[in-house]
Amino acid sequence: MSWIIPSACVFCEHYHQERNEHTDELPSCDAFAAIPETIFMGIHDHSKPYPGDKGIRFSVDATSHQDFLELNNVRRKIGLLVYRAPLKLVS
Repeated sequence: MSWIIPSACVFCEHYHQERNEHTDELPSCDAFAAIPETIFMGIHDHSKPYPGDKGIRFSVDATSHQDFLELNNVRRKIGLLVYRAPLKLVS
């Protein structure tokens, strides 16, 4: 069985769904023209500061809240970093 676990970035209100205008390979957001691999791959929890993020941090898009919680449950079960959600959205 293989798993594809989405990046938390896709649940962020700052994420750009369209292709990055600088490269076809790296997605972008309001914080980064090309999201750093350590954030996109879930190595760094971007609810915490990251160099060059212009003070913009991960914030769950309200329409994606339930999907984000489910992602965290899967990540917890398989021993991966669990992302911190803003308190206003945690159920």
